[in-house]
Amino acid sequence: MFPTYFDDEGLMYTNTSYGDYPLFGPDHPTKAGQHSGWMLLSYKGKTTVSSSAKQIRKSTATDGDFDITEMPLEKNSKGEITSKVLTDESPKSFWVAEANNDEQWVQIEMLSPGNIYAFQLNFHDEESGIYTRTEGLRHIVYPASFRRWE
Repeated sequence: MFPTYFDDEGLMYTNTSYGDYPLFGPDHPTKAGQHSGWMLLSYKGKTTVSSSAKQIRKSTATDGDFDITEMPLEKNSKGEITSKVLTDESPKSFWVAEANNDEQWVQIEMLSPGNIYAFQLNFHDEESGIYTRTEGLRHIVYPASFRRWE
């Protein structure tokens, strides 16, 4: 949820910068709605996965067309399956495990040391046929406040 305001002409506006990063909650006395300063520790980190049925990288052109690239299966020098799409910071990229069970896992190397205050997962509707913006499609968003404990 973003703090929303009205200008002098009565028009509603909001600032959605860093919209998918934790923000200070509305009850913070001086920083309500501001960016908390938390940044990604995993961006472009080396990632290994338990299995891989497919890994997809998608890109959307401004005219609504899209390109879908299935990434080839790659392994590191230890023979572990790697993934470049899980830490590329693109919500259009995704990984699909070979099975839908509790034996699947992801391991991400953090590029620099740091404390983990929040965890973000983006879910993709595999085989939904939705690869770009769909008119009339709605998602339920559950509001949450984040508080930095110091």
